[in-house]
Amino acid sequence: MPAPNVLVVATSHDQMGSTGHRTGVWLEELAAPYYALLDGGAQVTLVSIKGDATPWDPRSLPAEAGAGPGAWADVGRGQ
Repeated sequence: MPAPNVLVVATSHDQMGSTGHRTGVWLEELAAPYYALLDGGAQVTLVSIKGDATPWDPRSLPAEAGAGPGAWADVGRGQ
């Protein structure tokens, strides 16, 4: 049986209204199913609504949270 193809569409929204506060995808909420799908043999394509880079909520990034670079560096970077 061929590997299933999964398309994950993420937000392109990177700011909360006109407040200047950065926002985006919460890393773990995307990374957990992304890696579960990969581990299950799926071909996963991640795209954003606008077709550009997926914005990450800075509070969800390990480096910004003080935990180092993290293991999910490849998620949303052309995978």
